Amino acid sequence: MSMADSYKGWHHKEAVTVTFKRSGVADVDVSIAIAKRSAVDEESAMAAGVRLTGNDLFFHLPITLLEADDNYPGELRNADVITDAAGVSWVVKHHQLLSYGTRYKALCSQSRT
Repeated sequence: MSMADSYKGWHHKEAVTVTFKRSGVADVDVSIAIAKRSAVDEESAMAAGVRLTGNDLFFHLPITLLEADDNYPGELRNADVITDAAGVSWVVKHHQLLSYGTRYKALCSQSRT
């Protein structure tokens, strides 16, 4: 299995919708069938320079699945929103490209809206 396909072996997968928020244009929604969430530790948050709210987590998003949607605007940014399978919205506070550019690891806080 190639690095780009490693998401296929993830456990506890879920479908999510990523809402890309760009100023001056309409929001763009991209739904992907496989994403993974994981807990946030204080050390990771400190390394990212982000203050935890107590309602934070990481989402792992495969680039391959995002790019498969023609509406994908090209990159994840802070303030984009990830809506999980239960309909809960999470705001991206920090993100990084990992695994040789094959997935985003996004530190998110639950939206208050």
